[in-house]
Amino acid sequence: MDVVNAGTLDGMIDIISSKMNGTVLSTLPTYLKYEVTYDNDMPIKEHHLLSASTTQTYKVRLEFKTDIDPSDLPSTTETNTFSFGVSYMPIQIVAIYFVI
Repeated sequence: MDVVNAGTLDGMIDIISSKMNGTVLSTLPTYLKYEVTYDNDMPIKEHHLLSASTTQTYKVRLEFKTDIDPSDLPSTTETNTFSFGVSYMPIQIVAIYFVI
């Protein structure tokens, strides 16, 4: 997934949100692995920058774990919806000069 800053100001990540079935994701079912990273596998964190006129690529992975016990799997069919959101805020660098 590409994230594009087509503006003229740099942006800084303000809020990162992951949800499952519309609820903020705090824990996953034991049989799933969910991860969102930059394309170089580094974690996405608040206060990271996205420079003006640049693009960053995010990777979203949702996998079944391979080291689980069959009893960890649901006994009925489940449908889950995952969403991921990143809010950026513009940053403006202001130079402050002191005269002594």
